[in-house]
Amino acid sequence: MGDGSRDSEWRVREISQELTRDCYQLMMQGKVDAHAVSSQAGRLCQYLLTLGAMLLDFYHLSQHVYDAAKCCLGDTPAAHEWARDRLNEFKELGVTPPLAAIDLLMKKLRSEAKRKSLRLLRDYIVQRIRMVDYRTALAKGWDIGSGPTEAMCKNLTLRLKRTGMKWDPDHAAAMMNLTALYESGQAKAYWNARAAA
Repeated sequence: MGDGSRDSEWRVREISQELTRDCYQLMMQGKVDAHAVSSQAGRLCQYLLTLGAMLLDFYHLSQHVYDAAKCCLGDTPAAHEWARDRLNEFKELGVTPPLAAIDLLMKKLRSEAKRKSLRLLRDYIVQRIRMVDYRTALAKGWDIGSGPTEAMCKNLTLRLKRTGMKWDPDHAAAMMNLTALYESGQAKAYWNARAAA
C-alpha cells in the first residue's frame, strides 16, 4: 500500500470518527440536528467519491429501474424481465449496456410520458455514474446494498441500550468504535498496528 493510499485511508477514518462523535453527541443531548449531521456526512461522502469508494445502494437503483420498466411496459412479465436484465448488466458488464438498452427502448416508444420516464432514469444513472460501478465493487468483495450496514448499525447500538445503562457522549462513542472494530473483523490488525507504533 502506497503512502497516498494510507493517507486516504486515515482521512476517511478521521472524517468518519468526527461524524460518529457528532452523531452520538447529538443523540445523547436528545437533539437531532439534521443539518449538522448531513454536513458531516456530506463531507465524508464527497471525500469517498474522490477515492472512487462510494456506491449507490443497489436497492435504490433497482427501484428506479423497475419503476421505469413498469411505466413503459406495464406491470407485466416483460417489464420485470427488462428490469432484471438491466440490473444484471450493471453487476456483470458495467454501466454502458444498461444505458444502451434504455436508449433502445426509448426509440421504440411513442408515448411522451414513457419516454420521459426513461429520460429520468437515464439522467438518474448518469448523474451518479461514479457511484454505480457494481462490477468493480463485487470483484473487490464489497456489499452493493446498504442492508448489511443498516443491520449492523442497529446491532451495534444494542450494547448501549441495556437496562440501567447510562453513557456520556465520549464513552458511548468509544464503546461503539470498539464494538465496530471487533464486529468488522479488524480488531487484530488494529491492535497489531498500535503495538508496532
